[in-house]
Amino acid sequence: MYRRLNREKREIRLIRISFDDQSEDGPLSLQLEHHQHGETPYVALSYVWGDPDNQVAIFVNKIQFSILQNLYHALERLRQQRTEGWVWVDAICIDQANDDEKSWEVNRMREVFQKAETVYHWLGPEADDSDFLLDWAAEFGREAFRADMLGFAAKSPNEQEECLLRFLGEKHPDLAPKPISRGPSSSDMSSTHKTASFLVQLAIQDPPDLSSTRMNKAMDAFLRRSFFQRLWIVQELAVSRHSVFLCGNRRLPVDHIESVLALTGRRLWGQTILHDVKANAHPGATNREWLRDFNRNLIDIPALELRRRRLQGHYSSLFSILELGIGVYDMPMLVAADPRDIVFGVLGVSCNATVLNLSADYSKSTIHVFTAVTRAFIRHCIDYRLGYSFFPKNLDGLPSWVPDWPRLCREGVPYFPVSRGYPQFKASLNTQQPPEHLVGEVEDSPTLLLSGFRLGSIASVLDTQLIFCQSRGGILNTSTRFIFDERETVTLTNEVQKFCYEKGITKDETIIRTCLMDDITLHGICARTNRTFLGIAQKTFHGQECIEEDLKPEDMELLSQYEDLKYQ
Repeated sequence: MYRRLNREKREIRLIRISFDDQSEDGPLSLQLEHHQHGETPYVALSYVWGDPDNQVAIFVNKIQFSILQNLYHALERLRQQRTEGWVWVDAICIDQANDDEKSWEVNRMREVFQKAETVYHWLGPEADDSDFLLDWAAEFGREAFRADMLGFAAKSPNEQEECLLRFLGEKHPDLAPKPISRGPSSSDMSSTHKTASFLVQLAIQDPPDLSSTRMNKAMDAFLRRSFFQRLWIVQELAVSRHSVFLCGNRRLPVDHIESVLALTGRRLWGQTILHDVKANAHPGATNREWLRDFNRNLIDIPALELRRRRLQGHYSSLFSILELGIGVYDMPMLVAADPRDIVFGVLGVSCNATVLNLSADYSKSTIHVFTAVTRAFIRHCIDYRLGYSFFPKNLDGLPSWVPDWPRLCREGVPYFPVSRGYPQFKASLNTQQPPEHLVGEVEDSPTLLLSGFRLGSIASVLDTQLIFCQSRGGILNTSTRFIFDERETVTLTNEVQKFCYEKGITKDETIIRTCLMDDITLHGICARTNRTFLGIAQKTFHGQECIEEDLKPEDMELLSQYEDLKYQ
């Protein structure tokens, strides 16, 4: 059935659904033809492959052909909505048995989805109240999109606050929570005036659907569909010009559901202004937060986050994309049947594939691919962390310094490498060294050559499953991933102190600076550990009470920020 594609003419295969009387209610029949890419308008189909054992027979150019059941349902949905033009779908338009062709097609996948007039994303049949959610989002999401919620959510908190306060000062001064500055505006207020009007009106009306249990459950179930876990849809969502979700019998532009999700964005909900407006408009009423009773990590799943970045003009490195996939989720991310696709499937949406000298090549083994990409990260990515190779691996034969990327994306990490976000804990302090001093020149060698200084040897290690989680002010339990109350640091601090004194380390300042990585960080305030903090910490180390009357005002302010010191 497959003829070789003419690469010089940049040929592409496209299919078209037959709508003759005999096939309308009968077996699905498709026409498959070669076209020069860019000359024939077409739409593309994005979907989850599904169970490889669950196959359905169709006809392609009158020849029987087997496809997976989920793709069959997606094509049936296109037939139902009378999609009469040409369609690109990977399982049929690429000869899946030809590794050479697969490699070539995967390397131009970005272009395929960029040039599609529309990309239809098939999420599956109706389930878990999806009709209710999409019917509601069809109207509300359209209003939010027209109000430019996507653009507003991308603004800095200061710009958002300025916009909201200026609008309140003009239209609802009685609801404004604080005086409005009349200084020069730092942004084009006319472009965000409609967004402020939309948000303030929501706060005044406080629609019950936005905070209802039913809506939260429906949204949670929607974002947990296997579609959003599939690796390939990251690229398919990120680069398409016009994307539409198909779910059951419903269809909805992706921008509309994204505009709804923008209401839950961290920047927007860092604003207290809307909460104050709601409180002033509804005195005594229980404050219902919009769409907050589901796992908010789901809002930042890789496919949606990369799409937002692209719409804002930002492009991500390959490593940053993989790191998105190993965030702290309660479900797997970047799922692919072929482990090599963890790399190949996102090359097209990364901004540095050329610099890394990487391309899809299915003639290479999984071990070779992961070793090559890790070697490229070490050479060219200053933000790469060798610590990811320390976590357990399922793949036999991986060099010790190469991470098991599929496992990290499937299971996440119990904690992030200690150097993540702490350049002061790295000897290089984020200074990039010349590549020739970092990695050996033998590309196929499993040996990693690094230059450095020998500072000493580790004599003993504290046996504990708890580590400090500096960024959250608490600690992280590596077996459950839960952040505990700051008071829990008491046990760990005591254990560290006991361990150090038993090993002959008796200098309190050394212990404290090591535990804090010589940095006190809170609410965006970063500084080397100062004498005020050290003095307070030393007292608590020895069970001495901090007498507040003896502290200077600036010391009291510092102490108030570090509540855990009070519980020693």
